[in-house]
Amino acid sequence: MVLSSFGSVTAQTALPVDSSYAVPYYAQRLAFFRLMPDQKNEIVFLGNSLIEWGEWQELLARQPVVNRGISGDNTYGVLARLDEVVSSRPARIYLMVGTNDLLSRIPDNIIIRNYSRILSQIRVHSPKTRVYIHSLLPVNEPLLPDTYKVLTNEKIRQLNQKLRQFAEANSIPFVNVYEVFADDSGQLRKELSLDGLHITSSAYIEWVDFLRRQKYLR
Repeated sequence: MVLSSFGSVTAQTALPVDSSYAVPYYAQRLAFFRLMPDQKNEIVFLGNSLIEWGEWQELLARQPVVNRGISGDNTYGVLARLDEVVSSRPARIYLMVGTNDLLSRIPDNIIIRNYSRILSQIRVHSPKTRVYIHSLLPVNEPLLPDTYKVLTNEKIRQLNQKLRQFAEANSIPFVNVYEVFADDSGQLRKELSLDGLHITSSAYIEWVDFLRRQKYLR
């Protein structure tokens, strides 16, 4: 993931804009997405590295699943590329983004504002799409490298509570995967991560099993 500071502030909104997502890796991955043909009834997993590193197509074989995760992405980056996501009029979008926003010290209210803009664009351009908002995952604070130390589970829980409220206010399922991966003290389970932030490949099996148990997946 990319650690960066805020970019410019528009005079019109007087709100910070974090353009740290706009790196060469983002650009080349988005170029790949735009060249891929749309599928009927796509199931989209959308977000940052925690989404990108999931083998969703293999975990959900024989379904029209597409991985639209980009390492380092934040809510601004998702919003900037949303046209590619909704062009197929997907059946479902499973969204998880916000960890890089916290790394960049973007305030929670701006993150929620961006979620609102994302949802608004989906509803305008693909009104039949079912959206599922994921909580952020916990981190294992003792394992985090220095560049990620700004992340704390307290900050993540606070944002997750606001994401839950946003989802409920908009009649959207809130997928609480924080609890799936947290140990008794609220830390990311140590056996599931090498760096305290990202999860192992096998952990995604638990993720998908949870989606199925909660009827978020058919």
